[in-house]
Amino acid sequence: MIKKNKKPSFFVVGMQKSGTTTLHKWLDSHPEITLPNYKETHFFSDEKKFSKGFKWYLNNFKIKKTSKLIGEVDPSYIFIDSALEKIKTIIDNPKFVILIRNPLERSYSHYCMNIYKGYEKFSFPKALELESKRLKRGENEFRNFSYLARSNYSYLIKRLIKKFPQSEILYIKFEDITKTENQEDAYARICSFLNVENKKNVNLSLPYNVKKTFKSRYLRDFLFGESKLKTIFKKIIPYNYHYLLKRTIEKFNTKKIKNNNTDVLKKISKKYLNESNNETLKLMKITKLNLNDWIYDL
Repeated sequence: MIKKNKKPSFFVVGMQKSGTTTLHKWLDSHPEITLPNYKETHFFSDEKKFSKGFKWYLNNFKIKKTSKLIGEVDPSYIFIDSALEKIKTIIDNPKFVILIRNPLERSYSHYCMNIYKGYEKFSFPKALELESKRLKRGENEFRNFSYLARSNYSYLIKRLIKKFPQSEILYIKFEDITKTENQEDAYARICSFLNVENKKNVNLSLPYNVKKTFKSRYLRDFLFGESKLKTIFKKIIPYNYHYLLKRTIEKFNTKKIKNNNTDVLKKISKKYLNESNNETLKLMKITKLNLNDWIYDL
């Protein structure tokens, strides 16, 4: 068993809406891997969390008796440059796993998440048009409405490579996580990269995030909005329990809906289709992955 004060040795840093929830479940099921008690502590990307100290961060890991290493899944880390700097300063020789998705499809999935949470009121094309103005308004807008910015993979990855060696980064396609016929190979590559045994009994058929909507607008706004009652709850309930309570209520208040990505993207300006194609071509050079199926016919 590894020591309780052992530092993480790997991070799944992205990309957001690219299968990180599914990979978190895969890794959490592995007996040789310990993850935090909940997905995304935001310790390195949130100054309030970081100010609590590294001991607070390590206390979020309940070490398994069979663990050989610990790590974290948090897509915010690759998007916040200061988070990468903190990781570089504190963690010795970390490894990184990056999940990538068709850039424009990732942006649309991000948009759907914001619709579900009540953050977004505009159509997808309008939201893309407004993005550059929104990102200048403040931190919340920067985090929530960065639809295209978070799909600028080449920029984010190049920034990561400047701080950490390319040999310590593994790239995985979204389709390799979500398509049944690709999952065993993707899981084997991840296990090999992390130097843990390829456990054949881990359930790879876990569902990934799908498009969803709310049952009660009141509960939705309570979970994701700001209110005096919510502020009181945060003060009196420890974060771990607050997180679990929030997830329980969210699960109760959620229903799945059909996701028509193709129909929506057909209405998108060719400008964005072309930008997505250009980003995909850049990404193929960096990752050496075959991403030709992401190229749109213009």
